Amino acid sequence: MAAVAAASGCATHQPAESAATAAAPTTAPAGRAVDLALRDGTLVDAQGRALYVNDQERGGVLRCVGPCLDTWIPVAAPRSGAPAGPVPGLGVLHRSDTGLDQLTYLRQPLYEFRDGDAPSGFGGNGVRDTFHGTELTWTVVRITSPGNPTASLDPVR
Repeated sequence: MAAVAAASGCATHQPAESAATAAAPTTAPAGRAVDLALRDGTLVDAQGRALYVNDQERGGVLRCVGPCLDTWIPVAAPRSGAPAGPVPGLGVLHRSDTGLDQLTYLRQPLYEFRDGDAPSGFGGNGVRDTFHGTELTWTVVRITSPGNPTASLDPVR
């Protein structure tokens, strides 16, 4: 496992419909420190909770901003940058909206689901949220080829 150290933060979960009309938070939610692991092909934190990406942020374009960050918690990068493991393809993206350095997988920002998945659960997989008119579809990160840094994201079915 690769240790990932950063400040942790807290936000209040709101259903997607009400979050879409909610005002932007007055302080930027911080990312949450996590230890990464690969369990049965799924990228997880140390407690076994799945990590997520959304299709609308391919290439590192941030779409989960403002109230979205109350439901989807950015995975904070360590001060030293992207960890060497547990899989190739991890990187770091600087969020200009919060000032946070966020971990990415294949240039897609990584998030944890605020409602918290039970270990080996995928409660956020396939979730569609709308925030300020931007619809996001969330997918758990499955690594189809751990030794290959160009491995594709494979939705859990």
